[in-house]
Amino acid sequence: AYKKMAIAHQGHWQYFGLQQGAAEKELNGAYKKMAMRMHPDKNGGTEEAKRRFQQMKERYETLKEKYKPAASPDDADGPE
Repeated sequence: AYKKMAIAHQGHWQYFGLQQGAAEKELNGAYKKMAMRMHPDKNGGTEEAKRRFQQMKERYETLKEKYKPAASPDDADGPE
């Protein structure tokens, strides 16, 4: 299952024009450029433009998870 997920994420990296495992700063920059270009307000405000923008944002958020520190078991209950 891990290999399948890694292959799927590789497509996300390519979508943003980046090599797999690019630095977070590179991902953020690529996202911002793409968000400006794909924003629904700049693309007629159609439902299709909104859907494509949302899909792009979801890909970004999926890749962004890679940079979050893993939660330790002590954090599971939340702050005390």
